[in-house]
Amino acid sequence: MMGYASPEAIVRMRSFHPLVKAAYWKRMQSYYTRRIRGQAAPARYPFEGRSKDGRSLWLENSARPVVWNGEPAVQCTWIDVTEREQREQQLRDHERLLQAVVDTIPHAVFVKDAQARYRLVNRAMTDLWNCPSEQFIGRTTRQVGAFPSRLVWAISRLDRFVLRSGK
Repeated sequence: MMGYASPEAIVRMRSFHPLVKAAYWKRMQSYYTRRIRGQAAPARYPFEGRSKDGRSLWLENSARPVVWNGEPAVQCTWIDVTEREQREQQLRDHERLLQAVVDTIPHAVFVKDAQARYRLVNRAMTDLWNCPSEQFIGRTTRQVGAFPSRLVWAISRLDRFVLRSGK
């Protein structure tokens, strides 16, 4: 586990600080303190850790307050989510690449899901309607609020046709 001979070797450590990247240590300490005081803190969250040989890895911490030997304590379970984090980063990279490519198209381009919500719009689309992409994403044509009502009706009708026919 994390390059250590056994889980017991980790449990015997005086501090978990060597296992946690510096950027995450203060946040974890804050959550620990809040739990010990009976205050709210996230039950599960990812953080970047360090193996015994210094290699970086992503872990998910599941933590809950407990009583141990009559004193408040925190029970933690760490799960290695390095592969998941790497896949999610690859997905974000691909999404940025797709957006960059679509943004080079000089014509308005958009993608909608089966509920007719915008999932992707290019720069030409946002420029045409003078509306930021954040106002489109996850919303229907009506919810965007940038289109005249007669156009909303026509676009909604066309969306239904496309979804029904696949054309």
